[in-house]
Amino acid sequence: FDWFGAVADSTAVGVGTDNWSTLVAAWATCVALKIPFHIPAGGYRLNPTAALNLPVTGTAFLGSGNLLTVLYIDATKTLEFGDDGTGSAGKFFGNISGFRVQGNSPCVVRFGSTNYTTSILNSFTIDINAKNISTVLADVAFQANYVLQSKIDVVSNCNLSGNPAYDPAGAGIAIQIRQVRFSDLGLAGGNANIGLHLTGGDIAGNSFRGTFDMEEVYTGIVIDSAAARSNTWLGGTIVAVEAVDAQAGFGNKMYGGNIGSGYAGHVNLATGGERFGFVDTQRGVFASGDFALPTSG
Repeated sequence: FDWFGAVADSTAVGVGTDNWSTLVAAWATCVALKIPFHIPAGGYRLNPTAALNLPVTGTAFLGSGNLLTVLYIDATKTLEFGDDGTGSAGKFFGNISGFRVQGNSPCVVRFGSTNYTTSILNSFTIDINAKNISTVLADVAFQANYVLQSKIDVVSNCNLSGNPAYDPAGAGIAIQIRQVRFSDLGLAGGNANIGLHLTGGDIAGNSFRGTFDMEEVYTGIVIDSAAARSNTWLGGTIVAVEAVDAQAGFGNKMYGGNIGSGYAGHVNLATGGERFGFVDTQRGVFASGDFALPTSG
């Protein structure tokens, strides 16, 4: 690989030689030999032309550390882990960990496919960092599509926070979950309009660990998938103008969460009083606007 030695800051973009064809060829060799694929520490420019085709079983795509190996994606492009159209839709028992992905695009890094069917990732371990330097409101840093029974640990940021004291408009979605079920998630997001967005498809039976942390965002959690159901937050922290905006879904609950109250006009639940519940929520001061009444009858 061609290491250009850039640092992983908020403005750096890929320079030097595009490593995509080199990466794809090296990846294919490791898959054929059934050995782990490893990227050394450094910064690497990638201009993806297709999804990275994962084997049916045994994926091992590993960096040297989430802040040591940095993959800089060319503008408007997405690094997608799934299937390039030549393999099986079902992928099992993979480990994709130990690197950071950064770009300026509608979606910087995606696991699975946008239509839920081209790639289905099952029993995966995912542990990465993501960063989108775009200032577009709807652009996404990290996106998961059709990931089942997996362990997902992600630290993800966009470019403008929703903190009214600094960036009133906010920009971007730090983490977007689509068609993810029965998985164990440790998520942290910030500097975004939305910290966590549950949207599209069946999002059910997931457990969000106490490491859940959405700060410097306008809305901590937005739920607009009708099939977002029975998801559980076991602790966690949200510091936002709106902690949760539950526009759809049902049976979602946070136990023992820590809801920050540092923003002017802060509310715990913007909409959907019957769709999202707080149990033993920790917050120093409650206001009359903290909790929304049921909105769907």
